[in-house]
Amino acid sequence: MSKLICSIAGSRGRSIDVYDNKCVITTDVTLGSLLTSNALDGKKTIFYIDVQGIQFKRSGLTLGYLQLETASSQMNNKASNMFSENTFTYDGAMDPEYNALADCLHDYIADRIESYKYHTPAQDHYLFELVKLAKKVQPFDYGWLDELVRTQIKHMHEYFSAGNNVW
Repeated sequence: MSKLICSIAGSRGRSIDVYDNKCVITTDVTLGSLLTSNALDGKKTIFYIDVQGIQFKRSGLTLGYLQLETASSQMNNKASNMFSENTFTYDGAMDPEYNALADCLHDYIADRIESYKYHTPAQDHYLFELVKLAKKVQPFDYGWLDELVRTQIKHMHEYFSAGNNVW
């Protein structure tokens, strides 16, 4: 069963639900999604194991985006990577923390993709940083993950209290 890590609202009707093994990009009908011809995209589930590449651009003068490239990703809106059905768009002007959150989102997903492709363990620090930033930008009930973070902090405290200097 997939575990929800966080949900992030973006721009142009986009939002992304990040799970441990996939992400779901949802496009709602908004003026922005109508203008970009994406109003009918609905929900797109992308499993990390199927991703062939990631395109990422931080927000600045234009919107920022994270696009997950799959074998079929070139079928939708070839005129712009920013508005493909496999793309989560966000506006850093909404909150200065959004670019930091997007950086962390990129790193977390890239790490998960590599762990599937190369059969290596995923790095927990990406997970913890993503949750920390997502909570700061958009409060959300993290349920099982909050307990995981509390347990990890407890173990770290016990480890360092025992006189260890390096984690």
